[in-house]
Formats: sequence, structure tokens, C-alpha cells
Amino acid sequence: MLVENFFYSVDSLCKNALPKKVAVAVSGGADSMALLHLTKLWAADKKVEMIALTVDHNFRNESKDEAQTVAKWARNLAVPHHILTHAGSKPDANIMEEARKIRYGLLEEYCKHNNITHLLIAHHADDQIETFLMRLERGSGVDGLCAMEMLSTFNGINIMRPLLNVNKNELISYLEENSIDWIEDPTNDNTYYKRNKLRSLLWRFSGEEENIVTSRILNTAKSMQRVKEALEHFTQQAATSCVTLHDQGYITLNITEFMSVPEEIQLRLLKECLLSVGNRDEIPRMEKLLNLHGKIIEDDFTGATLHGGKIESHKNNVIFVRERSCLANEKEIIEKTVWDNRFAIRLDKNLGQCLAASLSENNLKSLDNFQYPTTFPKSVLYSLPIIKKISSDGVENILSIPHINYYTEQCPKEAIDCDFLPSKLLAAI
Repeated sequence: MLVENFFYSVDSLCKNALPKKVAVAVSGGADSMALLHLTKLWAADKKVEMIALTVDHNFRNESKDEAQTVAKWARNLAVPHHILTHAGSKPDANIMEEARKIRYGLLEEYCKHNNITHLLIAHHADDQIETFLMRLERGSGVDGLCAMEMLSTFNGINIMRPLLNVNKNELISYLEENSIDWIEDPTNDNTYYKRNKLRSLLWRFSGEEENIVTSRILNTAKSMQRVKEALEHFTQQAATSCVTLHDQGYITLNITEFMSVPEEIQLRLLKECLLSVGNRDEIPRMEKLLNLHGKIIEDDFTGATLHGGKIESHKNNVIFVRERSCLANEKEIIEKTVWDNRFAIRLDKNLGQCLAASLSENNLKSLDNFQYPTTFPKSVLYSLPIIKKISSDGVENILSIPHINYYTEQCPKEAIDCDFLPSKLLAAI
């Protein structure tokens, strides 16, 4: 039944639009080796190309040999294989979390450079339970206690987890029945890591008792996912009356409308506003959001900074602007380039090599007859991008400052698009 269920899961995740090629993350552990073999069967049946990817974090002396062993096993299956090696040093703290970031970063980079849109990961039901318990121990709210999704998107790559409803014992049974080898990771037995402590706690249950405990945890995680979806729905509804997005990359929040919705929705609105202007992928910590919320609802609120955003009071609005000290460095514009994680910039290719950078006082001084715009707050001005070019003799030439309607003959208005990229939830309003 495992094979049939796997086929059904992957077909469902592809939504009847099969990709030309998929990648499979294979560490060599039992779960990933089961995934490798099951994907091989599915890909052969569907005539889809596949490649196996192994990340060598370089944290342990054995890691290189283990990666080579996985490469040999993949060759025996006639599956192309590539080793992604981490060239940096081993982190001093939060090793498992940092390893996860390195792993996903390398996998994403490879997939993007090789036009692979679908990546299969071997997360299974036991991982789901351990993640839930770790987040519960940290005091996570609804979002943190959600189940991992079988299909999610990471920087444009479709992450597929077709084994989420399968427990590890079932995967090991499949490997044993088919005489498939795997590598035991010694860190799995090291109770220094919190995930392993929780795993050992679960192993104390057995038989029917284990089934009851694990099924209840999985059901709770799925319930939290439904609650999250409902809260996101109502947050988006509230955003249509509370939030105004501006092309210049800032946000205004109507405080009267804001105060009319439940506190949980208020906190989610604040989070989305900060994600839109703050240039951060990670979510603000709840205690910091609560602290900001407490300040904003006071009559004497004047301003604050958080998560790369500057928050100001203006009449009956709260304004969210990119914090000036956190602006991104200049960046070469190649076709369509995202600058400061907020603006998608597209230039006519005839303009040649150009750079996106932040607006400075010196830039403004170089403009003839410049007047501050009155259509948006002055604090917004220095969070805006400019388009510039460096001449062969090193002279910096400003071609355009789109949001204050400054264009030169070399860069007319029709040669440039510069669009604000709000967070996914706010982009939908």
C-alpha cells in the first residue's frame, strides 16, 4: 500500500501538471532512502526526469564518505546524483537550525540554477510530531503549532512532502522488505539536541498507547492549520479596511479601523506590515509584536522601530516605513531584480549595466530644483530606490528616481518598471 499511497500523494501535489524534472533531497538516512526509491518508481511510471541531491554540511569527519556512499547507491539505481558541499565553517550555536538553513539554501540554489521547480523532501509523520512538540515547548502560538504542509513554496521552489502521513517504522519496514541499505546518523542518538530528547520521550510509548498519542498530536497539528487558515482569511478581510499600500513602499494603518478588530487580527496585521517594509524573511517574535501593539494603541504613541521597519504616528494613521539604517546595499539590475526585498525593478536591456541603490542626501543635492514631494511623508523619501550607472572613469550618474518622477534622457519613464512587493497576505488586498 505504501507505493500506491505515495503515487497518489505525489500526483495530488503536482495537481495533474507533471513537472519535467524533480529533485529529491537524500541524506542517506532511512526516510530519505525510502523517498529515493519510491520517487524512482513514480518518475519511471510518469516518465519524469529526476536527480538526487545530497548536502554535505562538512560538520562531521564522516560526512564526505557518507555523501559518496549515497552517490554510489543512486548510481546503482541509475539516478543522476549531485553532492552540494557547504564551504563555510560549522556554526557555534543552534547547530541543527543552522544546518537546516544551509541545507535549504544549497538545495534551493541548485534547483534555481538548473530550472528545477519541484523538490521532494523526506519529512514523515514522526517529524511532524517532533516539530509540534518542540514548538509547544517553546510556547508557540497557532501558527507555530500548525502541521507542516505537504506542499509549500520556498523562494519559488515547490517543496513536496509526500511522506507526511507515513510513520518511520513503515518506511523502515519498506527498506527491509526490499533489502535497501541506509545510513544511521549518529547525531540522532545525541540527547544534547532537543529534537532527540523529544523523540526518545515518544519511544517510551508502545502499541495502542503510541497510536493514540501520535494520532492525537497529528490531529491537533492539523486543527491548528485550519485555525491558521481561518485567521489569515479574517486578517485579509480586515486589511482591506485597515491597510493602505503605497507604490513608494510604505504602508498606512488606519488606527480607528484597526481598533475595531480582535486583538489576534491586530497582531497579524502588524506582522504583515512589518514583513512588507522590513526586508526580513523571518517572522517578528511574538513578545516584540505585543510590545509594539501596546505602544501603538496608546494615545501618546509617537514612534518605534522593529524588524527593519520604522513606525510613526501621523494623524489617525500609523505609518510603516523601511528603516533607513537597514536599507540594502547597491545591487546590479539583471533583467528583473528585487532590491531591498521590497521593489521589483525591470529596465530596458538597452540601458546596459545599471545599479539599484538607496536615495541619499547627496543624490538630492545633485538634482536641479528639487522639491520634497508632498504626496507622502518625508520619512519615506530616503527608503526609495534610485537607478544609477557608473561610467568607465568611475563617475556616478543617476538615471532615474522613479518614485519622485525623476527621469533622464538616458532612462525615460517607459524604460523602467519599479513595483512595490508587499507580503503575500497584503499583496492580495
